[in-house]
Amino acid sequence: MSNINLIYFIEMNKTETSKGGAHVPDTSVGTLKQDYLASLDDKETIAYNIAKTLMGTLFTLEKSNHYLEWLDTRNKP
Repeated sequence: MSNINLIYFIEMNKTETSKGGAHVPDTSVGTLKQDYLASLDDKETIAYNIAKTLMGTLFTLEKSNHYLEWLDTRNKP
């Protein structure tokens, strides 16, 4: 696995991202997380698990760059 994939998951966005960030209603966040995690390939899943383990409670999926990009592409028509 490349270091870039791991860094991609570890890098966190600030609460207000420069991209504007997508606001997601609280009722669908759980379903979106499940859809996102199901869409990951093997390498991305490993990187996600490593980032989550290394960062512990500091890791927030909703603020990770990869999740936000996935959300943006999902919301585009």
